[in-house]
Amino acid sequence: MSLLCVLSAAPRTPAQVRPLARRLLSMRPCADALLLLCDLPDAFSEVMPEDAPLLRALQSAVMAADARCPGHFLLLVRKRVWDDAARLYLGENQPLLPMQTVAALLAHGHAPSAFAAASFSPASLAGQFSAALFCPADVSCAPDVPRRMLAALGESGLLAARVLSPLADDAPLLNRLPGFSFWESRAASDDFLARRRRARLSDGVLLASSRAFSIVEKSDGSDVCPLWDIPAFVADVSPSLRGALRQTRRDLDRLCRLPAPTRLQKLMLSAPPLRLLLLFFAAVSGWEWVAVLALLEPYALLHPRMLPAALVRLAFLPMTALCAANAFFAHRLARSPLLRVRFPTGAQTPAACAVCGAVLLPAAFLSLRALAPLLFVSLLWLAAPPLFRALTLPETERIPLSDAERARLLRLAREAFAAPVDHAAPGAAMLAACGGCMLGLLEPDEAARQMTALLPDLSSAPLDAHETACALAAAQAIRERMADCDAALRSLPAQIERACAPEAAAPWLADILDGAQAHSALFLPLRRIRVPSVVTHPHGFLALPDKAKTPDDAWAFLMLCDALCAHPFYPLFWRSPVAAPYRSRVTLGF
Repeated sequence: MSLLCVLSAAPRTPAQVRPLARRLLSMRPCADALLLLCDLPDAFSEVMPEDAPLLRALQSAVMAADARCPGHFLLLVRKRVWDDAARLYLGENQPLLPMQTVAALLAHGHAPSAFAAASFSPASLAGQFSAALFCPADVSCAPDVPRRMLAALGESGLLAARVLSPLADDAPLLNRLPGFSFWESRAASDDFLARRRRARLSDGVLLASSRAFSIVEKSDGSDVCPLWDIPAFVADVSPSLRGALRQTRRDLDRLCRLPAPTRLQKLMLSAPPLRLLLLFFAAVSGWEWVAVLALLEPYALLHPRMLPAALVRLAFLPMTALCAANAFFAHRLARSPLLRVRFPTGAQTPAACAVCGAVLLPAAFLSLRALAPLLFVSLLWLAAPPLFRALTLPETERIPLSDAERARLLRLAREAFAAPVDHAAPGAAMLAACGGCMLGLLEPDEAARQMTALLPDLSSAPLDAHETACALAAAQAIRERMADCDAALRSLPAQIERACAPEAAAPWLADILDGAQAHSALFLPLRRIRVPSVVTHPHGFLALPDKAKTPDDAWAFLMLCDALCAHPFYPLFWRSPVAAPYRSRVTLGF
């Protein structure tokens, strides 16, 4: 069965194209062909001056990838479309979903979307593939996952998969509220569907066979399909409150665009403004039961584990109500020549909650009968801005170094760097050369020459998992600094990767996952180490006895680099084209 993998993205600048190129190469083993479908940023004009360099960067990235595997990498960039409600040319937020565009091309060879750039004839997609995997470009998986999904594909021809957030050191506190949404109807329906192993077509990752292309084409994303119960996809970045707010606005806009919404859909749209009005009505009338009714979320009461998210959602209720009202009036009065009601974007922020809290607080004291619920709500709204900032803070945070501590560690690093090269550990020695380059102790060209001298040792010596990880991180580090090296050294990263690429992924990954030493954790800060160490906090190294800080080997130097540069090797390792396809498997722990 021929499989097309569709990666959707919305880069804003040429600098954001480089990660997309790396993702294309890392996802190559997953499918027979990869299609990068991009949307331009929203704008006041159909064509903007900054579009040209962005399109050139996208075309160059796909051409460079296709030069390595001809015919396997494709590019489509959709044109903007005018929207009366937003009074903008919509790109990334246009009504037609990316999967609808590609499904129409796969089914019929034509689509309602027009394209600003294409590396092939879009009509040629018709009948070429028997299945398509739709996923965001910032989501990764192991190479064998799409084929495993194909094997689990049922009679419906549709199968969705969850996307989990990464376990990173800088993960926000929002991770304590899984599946959080500002819109209570969205949160309740998501949990309801997950309990029944169902999901919306527009949520997460979707696999569709050829017989289901027409279903995807005609769907607005709200239709449901079976959910794959295996966690196999992981996002590159953790969820954020701003992202949840953007998703809420898109959901509200999509609901307002429906030509004939049902009564339930109308109730879902009107619920946030109605709750807000009921609270102010309770303050005027003094009817406490009205305030209690407005505070209730029946689904959260039935499932108490959702109560913390419901409490946070209540704190941002005025903001959500303004978003719902703005979407409703913008679409209903979109073509009105005389009357247009739109709330400014600045009003749809946590500051609006604080303003509503300041208005409701004196009203709560005037209404003695409803004082208890209204006082609670008003104080919660006043705390909305600091709560918004608090939920974006990382769960664990590295303690910053003072100038004196940084100078001391840098002195120790210079002493450690002068240690003789250990040819018995060529991977660590290569990484030490890259670390010296990061700290300014070595020029990139000289670091590449030292790595070249270690290449015979790397090819001849049996490598364990950690030595392999060291060599792959070193290869990626020197690849990203290759512009400062001689042209004769351009093939060095590929030579290192050929020498240490694991034959079997499973044992290699198992060794990395089982590693509990600081050396292994150096590459896996996502493993939350509960005790202070040089890997989690640089001050842990400074707290060690002087004898233990004697920089007499490459490992001491690498730990010093980690303390000074804040995990410099972890992102390098997972940007490697050899390691990147397995990142999701390591993150998910299987």
